[in-house]
Amino acid sequence: MTQLDEATRKKLTEFIGECWHEGVIWIASARYYECHKCEKAFIARRDDYNRTFTLDADMLAVYRAIQKADRWGGFALYAGEYWYTYHWQVQKKPLSLNSWLFCLSNPAEIPERMKMVAEFIEKENI
Repeated sequence: MTQLDEATRKKLTEFIGECWHEGVIWIASARYYECHKCEKAFIARRDDYNRTFTLDADMLAVYRAIQKADRWGGFALYAGEYWYTYHWQVQKKPLSLNSWLFCLSNPAEIPERMKMVAEFIEKENI
């Protein structure tokens, strides 16, 4: 399974218009943690306050951001070429493009699609 590095996760987070939470600090008087950039409050301390891009909700947020940026057509072409080259020709798996793109048969592949999106965003400079 593909693991996204922190730089890729940060790029995708900012692409969908959310804060990449850094420097989360304890606010003793209110008894919660707070991001020093966006001031979002978190009840519990955890290792990572940011999206992992491993969930359906993460994937859908990214795909919606591509649509909102009016780049879905270009992305669909890019994804189709990617699917044909790496999935169809190399792996010889007869899975439809849409099923593959939305990870319908294997949600564990969501990070791989998100990596592809990050490459598209960088290539297209969006």
